[in-house]
Amino acid sequence: MKKILFVCRGNIFRSRLAEAYFNKLRPDSYIVSSSGVEASRFGAKYASEPARKLAKKYQLELSLSPIQTTQETLDSADVIVFVKDDVYKEAKNMFKINESKVVVWDVYDIYEYPMFMLPNIRRERSWQAIKKGVEELIQSLENVNTSKEQ
Repeated sequence: MKKILFVCRGNIFRSRLAEAYFNKLRPDSYIVSSSGVEASRFGAKYASEPARKLAKKYQLELSLSPIQTTQETLDSADVIVFVKDDVYKEAKNMFKINESKVVVWDVYDIYEYPMFMLPNIRRERSWQAIKKGVEELIQSLENVNTSKEQ
């Protein structure tokens, strides 16, 4: 079974929501996890409040606690999705990454949006980008599986 790893900075919002949404759409098709390149530095015990609000709204089940990205988590994954280029660059400085496994999205952290933007709008914009990314990833994985079967 293919292993998918979603990676963000702290593993408290973007990667956790991507993992949860992927699991909701394809619960038994893949082994899915998430981690953060700086999760241990953040020291969070739970997903962020904005992530929990979105999870409740969209009926997603978040994994229990943030996980620090390690060389082992990267090596064991078949597909590594970095939620944004800056996270990918940071991971490349910290770890040896098999480039053939990498997918890079452009999902803003909710704090990267202009501060005049209401928090619920920032949260929804990030969520919509995550949702789109997961759906496109699933489609591309299914296209690969279909072409292998033919």
